[in-house]
Amino acid sequence: MSKSLRCPHCGTEMLFVGKKDFQLGDMRTFDMVRGFPDGPFPMEVYGCPSCRKLEFFSAEPICDDLECPVCHAKYPRTAERCPKCFTKWEK
Repeated sequence: MSKSLRCPHCGTEMLFVGKKDFQLGDMRTFDMVRGFPDGPFPMEVYGCPSCRKLEFFSAEPICDDLECPVCHAKYPRTAERCPKCFTKWEK
């Protein structure tokens, strides 16, 4: 993020802490709700020097497409099935 951030709790300018990978779940599964594989997810972390509040932001663009867990084809979130292998998306 290029703009300065203000702490939502105290209003102090937040400092960039760094980019960190966070584990979201089992590395062997695929999260169909969020549309990305479970596992390390890169996040940008900002911290408030006054009240120690942390804010987290995705370090990668968040897309609206899903990836099929069977054939890995990308398709719109609005589709009920993968257009390539016809695997049904379980909501």
